[in-house]
Amino acid sequence: MADPTTPAEASEPPAKPKEVPLVLPLEERVQKEIIPMLAERMKAQGVTDAQFNFKDDAFTVRWDFGKTDKLFTLYFDNGDFEGRKTLLTRQGGVGEVVQTFMPPERGFKNVDSTQIVAMLMIHFTTTLTWMKSVA
Repeated sequence: MADPTTPAEASEPPAKPKEVPLVLPLEERVQKEIIPMLAERMKAQGVTDAQFNFKDDAFTVRWDFGKTDKLFTLYFDNGDFEGRKTLLTRQGGVGEVVQTFMPPERGFKNVDSTQIVAMLMIHFTTTLTWMKSVA
C-alpha cells in the first residue's frame, strides 16, 4: 500500500522549463544572418562591389557603382522581422519602385521569418543583377 503522506508525484522528476530561443535584436539578426548569406549569393551572381548598411530599421544594399548604381532597401516598418516590410529598388538613380507587403510566413508552418526575408533579398538583388546584363 502506498504511503498516504507521500504523493505519487513526488517520485517523478520535476518538469524542465521550456527553453525560449534567444531572439536577437533586428540589427544583429541582419548582421549575422542576412548579410553573410546575401553577400555570398551576390558574389555568386558576379557582384564584387556590394555595400551593406543597416540604419534606422532599414537594410540597404548598393552595388555597380559608376555603372548602373543599383540600390535595394528593405524597411522593417514595425522594427522586426515579423511585421510589415516596405521595399524600395532603384537602378541608375531613376526608376524607383516601392512595394509594401505583409510577411507571407504567417501562412507557413515551420518557416522562420529570417528565411522569408533572405528569400526576398535574394530575389530582388538577383533580379537587379540580371538587369545588369540587359542594360
